[in-house]
Parts: sequence; structure tokens; C-alpha cells
Amino acid sequence: MVEIISWIVGLALGTVAFLLIRSLIPAIQKSIVATIFVFILCYGAGITLCQFAWILGIIAGIIALVLYIFKSKKPLKIDDNDINNITDNQNTTINGNQENNNEL
Repeated sequence: MVEIISWIVGLALGTVAFLLIRSLIPAIQKSIVATIFVFILCYGAGITLCQFAWILGIIAGIIALVLYIFKSKKPLKIDDNDINNITDNQNTTINGNQENNNEL
């Protein structure tokens, strides 16, 4: 599927590049062989650029995902007051009474 998309986008890029080159170099318009050669060259360059962009996009996406995962992990912060409350009073938890937690 990626290759088909690359061929289609490469065709679009190659066509645009060919039209720009053809308007700049009038000698291409007079020779059918030169026209075909330049179009195939532009088409191949378009496909190559599209596949290169896919690869760069995948690499950038993986790097962004890894950075997001590492930055989203935050260490658990436990205050000394919370630890003292837990050890001193066994009937309560940090979020409230044990009886309230059992009702949920």
C-alpha cells in the first residue's frame, strides 16, 4: 500500500517537476525522446523523494513516541506525612476511611 501511494505521489511530483523543467528548457519540447527521458527521470525522482519522506516520517514518529513515553513517566511522589498517616492509623488510607473504600 505504501508503494502504491509512493507511486501516485511520485507521479504527481514528477509531473509538476517535468512541467517546470519543460517550460524552462524549450529544447525538450522539440524532441519526443528527450521529453520521455526527462519525464521518466522526474517520475523516478518523485518516487524517490516520496519514499525518502515516508522513511523520515516513520523515523521521526518513532523518536517522538519514545520521547513522549519517557517524558510522560513521572516518579511517584510520596510525602513523609502520608507514610506517617498510614503507619500510625491502620483504619484509614490516603484517600479516606477504609469503610468508604469498602462501599465502592
